[in-house]
Amino acid sequence: MNLAKPLSRVLIIFTVLVLSALACNLPFGGEASTPVVSTLVKVTEEVFTQAPELFPTATQAATVEPTVAPTVVAATTQAPVPDDRVGYEGVSFLHMPNVFTTASAVITPMNPGEAGMTGFPGPVPAYYQFDLQGYFQTPTNIKPQILVFPIHEYAGVNSPAGIIAGKLDSVLRTVEMAIDNQPFLPMWNAGQVFYARPEVMGFQNGNGIRYLTCFAQAFVRIDEKCLFYTYQGLTDDGKYYVSAIFPLDLPDFHTQDAENQFAKVMADTSLYPQYINEVKQRLGSAKPYEYFPVLTDLDKIVTSLNVAPTAHLDVPAIPAFSCTGAVATRLMPASRARVTFTDGTPLRVREAAGKNAKVIKTIPEGTEMFILEGPVCADQGVWWHMQTTNASLSGWVMEGDQGVYFIEPWK
Repeated sequence: MNLAKPLSRVLIIFTVLVLSALACNLPFGGEASTPVVSTLVKVTEEVFTQAPELFPTATQAATVEPTVAPTVVAATTQAPVPDDRVGYEGVSFLHMPNVFTTASAVITPMNPGEAGMTGFPGPVPAYYQFDLQGYFQTPTNIKPQILVFPIHEYAGVNSPAGIIAGKLDSVLRTVEMAIDNQPFLPMWNAGQVFYARPEVMGFQNGNGIRYLTCFAQAFVRIDEKCLFYTYQGLTDDGKYYVSAIFPLDLPDFHTQDAENQFAKVMADTSLYPQYINEVKQRLGSAKPYEYFPVLTDLDKIVTSLNVAPTAHLDVPAIPAFSCTGAVATRLMPASRARVTFTDGTPLRVREAAGKNAKVIKTIPEGTEMFILEGPVCADQGVWWHMQTTNASLSGWVMEGDQGVYFIEPWK
């Protein structure tokens, strides 16, 4: 995957928008008391592959017409789901009447995307979409939703999805890891301005991270129009990626002082990083009950999730893959693997696919990794782009040679 050209286009566009500082990741970070370590994936690599529109769109679901009518899920009448839960085709979560009244559920059809494109305009498989009704509403593009993506299939047709899933996997498996920006699906044509209050929390059959954030393409005021709560998670079997998106408000952002502070930023945009840091501090110090909806109520919804889809989810056509002379592949994008135990020889990690590519490092048998993208056929071998569990190393590895496997699927 070559991200250099798309990234260059984005930086040019952001310069025009006076947003180069944002696209290059301002010193955002969260309030976690964990050390900051380097990250291999930048937000621009995750989100942008084309010139963005003037304003971010909410989700790709908004641009796709469903082929079936949405199913309105009455939160108190769904059988066999318990009365206090919302459920549809194997996915369910707690109904919180003080947060939303009912929900509509639909399988959003697959989107083939723009020909030859990945990232935001690229292909997307069919996925679950729950829209919450009776929720706190404001003039914003952000809709209260819970989305469930088949992540292996998503990564198979749109490689940035695998990179995002790999980043989330690293966050969840390396609890003390802190990064410049957090993983996020769906892909939006906007950048993550900051994140605050990150916390790793499990749901009924998986694990994820909750944080507060705002996505934008320009210097924006942080208020209810852009602020939202999100939960990004993976099921225990690694097959599904969960994304909850809930608009959020905090009364402190509606005061005259807040308005005056942002007016100063607009007069001198060099003050924007300081403004964002102050916003993060306020978000971090606010009590859960000061938010609307109450922060702990949103936490209860996401931690109650049970994600065991039974619906068939269509996927855009995956190009046929064959590699003459290579071992039959046993891996897939957005999955976990490890170096096999053979004769004790470490595995070479290279800058690119192929035996002539530069060796970055060697890793010992048993090293666990996350498959970001692939496969690629080179030198009669199947190659995969991977990163180690702690995200300290990323590169290309050969799956096997002459009937011997070097890496294998792992839980």
